[in-house]
Amino acid sequence: SAGNHAQGVAYAASMHGIHAKIVMPEFTTPAKVNAVMGYRAEVILKGKDYNEARGHALSICKEEGSTFIEGFNDPWIISGQGTVGLEILEELKGAEVIIVPVGGGGLISGIALAAKHINPSIRIYGVQSELIDSMRKSVEEGKLASHVTGETIADGIAIKHPGDVTLEICMKYVDDIVTVSDESIALALFKLLERNKILAEPSGAAP
Repeated sequence: SAGNHAQGVAYAASMHGIHAKIVMPEFTTPAKVNAVMGYRAEVILKGKDYNEARGHALSICKEEGSTFIEGFNDPWIISGQGTVGLEILEELKGAEVIIVPVGGGGLISGIALAAKHINPSIRIYGVQSELIDSMRKSVEEGKLASHVTGETIADGIAIKHPGDVTLEICMKYVDDIVTVSDESIALALFKLLERNKILAEPSGAAP
């Protein structure tokens, strides 16, 4: 995980008394590492990006016979994240547009499926950093993009290799995916804090 999904898995495991090993990239912020450890999960920092961390997690599972939980490219994970879409429509009656930060595509896939099931006319837009726009390029090319490189301050959506499951859903249910600069993300962070007193992480400020 890039860090946010890891916290959800760690929390769920702790609630059921299950030991969880969470593999995250080496650049993961201390705040996210500490949050995962706060749920009594074992944290392993490995790899320069999400893909390398995922590969290491798969190796551990093969060696130990453990259960591997995908970060985003899994129907069950997508279904769970779809509850966010349900909550949005419950709290914002008559919403016409939902804008979602996009990394691997799990969150926006779940939201799009749930929201469009209830309201087929609602529009779903994704936002990525222009420095790592893997899902936007994949949708544009109609296949998984394999040439995305770069770094962004929005580490929670810094996924260079999206999934085939999420790509298929995004191509069918997401109206468009746009990109923003890191400068715009930083400005949004500042405005959220200054005007709304909301402390967001860069990934959350991207939309």
